[in-house]
Amino acid sequence: MDIPIHLLAILSLLGSELGFLLVPATGTDLPVVWPPTGILVAALLLSDRARWKTCIAVAAAAAAVSCLAHGLPVRLAVVLSAVPALEGLLTAWVVRRERNEPFGLDRIAGTWRLALAGLAVPVAGSVVGTVILGSGEFGTPFTAARAWWLREALGILIIAPLAMGLVKEGRRLRDITPSRAVEAIVVFGGLTTVTALIFGEIIDPFLSVPTYVLPFILWAAFRFGPAGSATTVFLVMAVAMWNAARGQGPLAAGVPVLNLIARSQGAMVVATISFMMLASSIAERRRIADENTRLVGRLQQALAEVKTLQGFIPICAWCHKVRDDAGFWQQIEKYLDARTEATFSHSICPSCASDASDEIGVQLMPPPQ
Repeated sequence: MDIPIHLLAILSLLGSELGFLLVPATGTDLPVVWPPTGILVAALLLSDRARWKTCIAVAAAAAAVSCLAHGLPVRLAVVLSAVPALEGLLTAWVVRRERNEPFGLDRIAGTWRLALAGLAVPVAGSVVGTVILGSGEFGTPFTAARAWWLREALGILIIAPLAMGLVKEGRRLRDITPSRAVEAIVVFGGLTTVTALIFGEIIDPFLSVPTYVLPFILWAAFRFGPAGSATTVFLVMAVAMWNAARGQGPLAAGVPVLNLIARSQGAMVVATISFMMLASSIAERRRIADENTRLVGRLQQALAEVKTLQGFIPICAWCHKVRDDAGFWQQIEKYLDARTEATFSHSICPSCASDASDEIGVQLMPPPQ
């Protein structure tokens, strides 16, 4: 199920704009999450390898255009578009190198590969980015590399499942029932409201506990599958990181903004992987149960269509009539028709046809004078 190139370009631009909405109010010009990397990973995982070069070029170009439009220097725009594109390529290659089974978020093995690749690949990207750009306002190379790693890991782990889920589930949205739509509004709307109240420091600090968002995420994981779980995690991430970039939230505790961002990013990485695995496990169990149900249904249908005859069947050696259990002699066609699902179509074999034509010819021959 390929993502059209024009849609990939639009999504990459929107992802870049979302990233620039999550720029800290003070300290750095770099986003705290970079969604284009996750969008590219989703596009590569859903596309044939023959389209990978095009997808990478389009995603990198869209990210570069967005960076330049926001006034970033050309050098920074090139690094922020080229290095994440390479990270997306390497992540997709690691995830799809196992060809024993198709990739999907309803398979725990595939989700594990995505989680591990989403954590490991940005490490290499953080080293490259830090070497090229330097530590800058982050103080030390370690803190700069850590900021890059967390930004790219969040982009892959949150955005890639969300994009793949929306692409695969998008066709089913038109078939959604009114009750299902109301349930989705309650889950996602309630989650957004509660998250805004907690991380925006709108309610009493005594009640600002991030754990209160768990019921909504669990509800989505059980009822809406991996796509629903990815959507809830994305909503929490967007609200939480937007407030963390402004020094707000239950994790602030008077720490500097950059430290608060790193703390929030780390918490979101752990939570994202946890809920990814939970939703994947539930989806895999449902998929296996559905496959077993369909298999049992096909077997039952096959058994219902098959009737077997057992034991000895008394049949006349001359006329080939069959004696039933009541002692009556029947034509073999009627006997089998009553006990099987077979349907008879009468015809004549070549040997009998020849005998019949000879007999008919003898009967029509005029008597000798």
